[in-house]
Amino acid sequence: MTYKRLRHGKHGLSLVEVTIILATLMLLAGVLAPSIMDFVRDARFVKVKEDCEAIGVSLSRMLVDTGPCIRLDGRLPCSRNNRVNLLVSEGNAIRTRGLGAQLFDYGSYSYEANYTRMSSRESISYSQRIVATNMTWINATHLGGATAFTSEIKSDIDLRSAAEKHAADFRELLVKAEIDSPEIVISRISNAKEVKGSMTSCSEVILPQSGIVKCRMNPGIRMLWMAYRPKAAVNDRAVDLLKNVQWSGESLNAFMFQVETPKARYIFLVPEACGNLALFSVSDRQSSFIVESKLERQMLVKRKTIGWAYESENSLVVDIMENHLVQNLPRGRIENAYLYPDVMRLSYSSSIGMGWRGAYLSAIGPDPWGNRYMVNSIFFFDDELRWPYNSMCLSAGPDGVVETPFARAGVRREGDDFTYVISGGSR
Repeated sequence: MTYKRLRHGKHGLSLVEVTIILATLMLLAGVLAPSIMDFVRDARFVKVKEDCEAIGVSLSRMLVDTGPCIRLDGRLPCSRNNRVNLLVSEGNAIRTRGLGAQLFDYGSYSYEANYTRMSSRESISYSQRIVATNMTWINATHLGGATAFTSEIKSDIDLRSAAEKHAADFRELLVKAEIDSPEIVISRISNAKEVKGSMTSCSEVILPQSGIVKCRMNPGIRMLWMAYRPKAAVNDRAVDLLKNVQWSGESLNAFMFQVETPKARYIFLVPEACGNLALFSVSDRQSSFIVESKLERQMLVKRKTIGWAYESENSLVVDIMENHLVQNLPRGRIENAYLYPDVMRLSYSSSIGMGWRGAYLSAIGPDPWGNRYMVNSIFFFDDELRWPYNSMCLSAGPDGVVETPFARAGVRREGDDFTYVISGGSR
C-alpha cells in the first residue's frame, strides 16, 4: 500500500497543464515583446545621444585650445587648405538617400594659382618660427634711426635706385646673412616693379612670381633679420644684421617680394620708413615644391563637393575623430601633431597657453548599429560658411542610411537619423 501511494504521488504534468502553461508564456511574450524591443531601441538612442554629446563637448574644448578649426596638419595655421571638412569615427561605411545624398558644393570660391604658392610660403615660414620655441625676439618700436641704405622709399623706383647705388653693401649684407646667390637677389631688387592692387597685411599678402607688392606691416609681424648700420651718422660703418626682430610699433607701409635661387625661396620685406632690407621667411625649394603639390591636390578636391558619404578622391579633407580627440595624430601622423601649450609661449599675446591638451575622450567607437559617427566640421572655421549652417554629430540610425542634408540650417533631421548640433544657427 505505501509503495503504491508514493508512486502515485510522483506523477508529472498532464498534457492539458503543459498546454495551458505554454499558452500563458506565449501570451506574456506577445504582450511584453514590444515593450522590451522599445526599451532596447530607446537604450540605443540614449547611447547615441550620450556619444554625440561627448563628441560635441570634446570638439568644442579642443577648438578652444587649438584654434578655430580641425586641421589636416596641426603645425600649420587654420586655412581653407588646412582644414578637415568631415570627421568620422570608426565603423561601417554609410549610405545616403534623399536629402542626405545631396552634396554641399563650395567650388564657387575663386582660388588664384598663386594662392597655393602663398599658402606654402605661409606654412613653411610659420612652422619655422613656431618650432624655434627658445628664440628670443627683439621688439622694435620705431625705424629710421639706423638706416642701412636710404632714409625711406616711396616707390619701386626708390627701391631700384637704392639697390644700384648700394650694390656693394647689399652684397656684403647678403653674404653675411648666408643667402645663396646674392647676385640673383640684387638683380631681382634692381629690376623690381610694383604690382598694383589692394593693400593688405604683410602676413596675408598674395605674392606674384615677379614684381613687388605694397602691404601693411602690422604690430606683431616677425622678421628673421633686418639690415641696419650701428651708427646711422657714420656712413663708412658696415651694414650689419639685427636678427629675430618683432615689430611692436604702429602699423606702417612696406614693400614685399620673393626671390627664388637654386637652393631656396626667400621672402623679403622693406619698410617704407627706413628702406632697410629684412628677411621675412626662407624655405627650401624642394620642401616648398612638396607642400605646393600637396596643396594643389587639396584645392582640386575643394573645388568639388562634399557630403556625409565620401569617396577616396575626397580623402584629403576627411579624417578620423580619434586622430584629434584621443591621440594627437592629425591624418594619423606624429609629424602633423598639434603644438602643446608650452610650445606656443612665444610672446605675451592671445596665443599664450594655446595648444593640444588631450586626450579629450578616452575612446570613440561606432554607433550602436556598428556605423560611423560623423561631424561636418567644415563649418567650424570659415565665417562665410559657418553661419547659418550647423556643425552637427550625426548617426545614420538603424538602417545605416543618411537622409539628413549635409548643410541644412536649423535642427532638421530626416528619417531615422540622429543629429546633435555642436554649433551653428538658423535663419
